Amino acid sequence: MTPTAVILAVLFCTNSVLSLTMGLAWRDLGKPRHALTWSMAFGAASLQWVVNATGLQLFPHAVPYLAIVSALSMTSGSLWAIGCRQRAGLSPHYVRFSIGVIAFTGIAVTTSALGLGPFSSTSLFGCAMFMISVSSMLGRGRRTTHGERVLICAMAIFAVLELLLVILSVVQIASSTPELMNVYRVALGLGLTCGYIVIGVAAVFLIATDLAGQMRVLTISDPLTGVYNRRGFEQAAAQAIIATRFRHEPLAVIIADLDGFKTINDRHGHAVGDDVLQRFATHVASSLRRGDMVGRLGGEEFGILLANTTGEAAVRIVDRLRSEFAALSIGDDVSVQVTCSFGIAELADDDKDVGTAVNRADQALYRAKSAGRNRVVLNDSRCIPPSSRDGIGEALHDAAASGS
Repeated sequence: MTPTAVILAVLFCTNSVLSLTMGLAWRDLGKPRHALTWSMAFGAASLQWVVNATGLQLFPHAVPYLAIVSALSMTSGSLWAIGCRQRAGLSPHYVRFSIGVIAFTGIAVTTSALGLGPFSSTSLFGCAMFMISVSSMLGRGRRTTHGERVLICAMAIFAVLELLLVILSVVQIASSTPELMNVYRVALGLGLTCGYIVIGVAAVFLIATDLAGQMRVLTISDPLTGVYNRRGFEQAAAQAIIATRFRHEPLAVIIADLDGFKTINDRHGHAVGDDVLQRFATHVASSLRRGDMVGRLGGEEFGILLANTTGEAAVRIVDRLRSEFAALSIGDDVSVQVTCSFGIAELADDDKDVGTAVNRADQALYRAKSAGRNRVVLNDSRCIPPSSRDGIGEALHDAAASGS
């Protein structure tokens, strides 16, 4: 087997495996459009090498063969750039890329007919596609993941390789030196093989990091409401406490509990109950600022953190949430009005973790429930110890009762 045949076989196998891998990733990871597009890009490249191997044996200089190989190569590059734009949330520009493929295929065929060879045109087009891919992934204001950074580096290397192939091709044509042709062939064979392998490994690594990210989200998210679950809330709260104390800012901890939730489930069914939970989580999450967070701690109980917010300020914010939610009508077949009670505690200097503040907020929630529900209660333990505050509260209650 000749070295050319070995290189073509390696390129075919590599692109076929990568096409299958991207296709499986598309099917099993929520069907992201870019994974399917990249699967088609590797598939077009795989088909290109099959046509290339066949054409080299049967009709190496035929115009249809050169046109098909060039079109497949440019289609693969275009699909890759389109996939990068899809991942970056940009418009894919199918028409523009299609026009580019047709135009450069015509240029490649024309240069071949003039005896200049089509490879400089295809390499130039490939270089342009990878540069577009890099610029798309590095869009202004876009935060890249670790996997994307690896892929961006791989694409930049491939773009440089394609540019070097263009330079070698032009220099070889201008000088007509046999030695340069040998250098070009080695660079073309080994460079493309290594380039595709590097791009493939980087793409697989990106898919793996996507999968790891999805698994992490699943472990810290509540599947019904989409907000943090208890584990995720505790982890996020621990980080929030560190940031709060580093910046010497206040932090409000809120425990919310839907009033009469068991009755709603018993009377209207669990579907309506689930809708209530989802609507409440959505209502709270949409009202929070950057740095705030909400999580479902279990059942109908939710935890909320308000960054850089005192207990008194949290009362005003949460009371607005309470009144807005009480005014909502929930349910399709039946109209259900649901209220919620809130307990608030501000993080104290001697709190070792969020659990201590949560316990104080839970005490305040208990008072809100005992006082008639659908209200907000602040446990200001910074000024009055919980036991003393309870005693004062009971004394005031007894005094009011005796006065009435």
